[in-house]
Amino acid sequence: MTEAAYWIWGITLAIVAFVIVPVAWSLLNQALSRTKSICEYSDDMLQSGLGIAQNTSHTKQLGTTLEHATAIVGQTKGLHQLTVELARERS
Repeated sequence: MTEAAYWIWGITLAIVAFVIVPVAWSLLNQALSRTKSICEYSDDMLQSGLGIAQNTSHTKQLGTTLEHATAIVGQTKGLHQLTVELARERS
């Protein structure tokens, strides 16, 4: 190789070593820090979601409460009718 080729090769190597590698390293570090932030925020969202799910787990029981309340109302109406009939018989 000629001396000019060595100079071109050396300059190209220097540009790669002192410009491209540090820029790539910086971009990778930024990507890593943002990825860590996303991971932390995801963990926070998961914990919040689990807390919400735990706090709202009793809403399923509201359905059974309404069913029981409806049954109690029906039984109360039946008792009321029975009481009215018994009161008519005594009078």
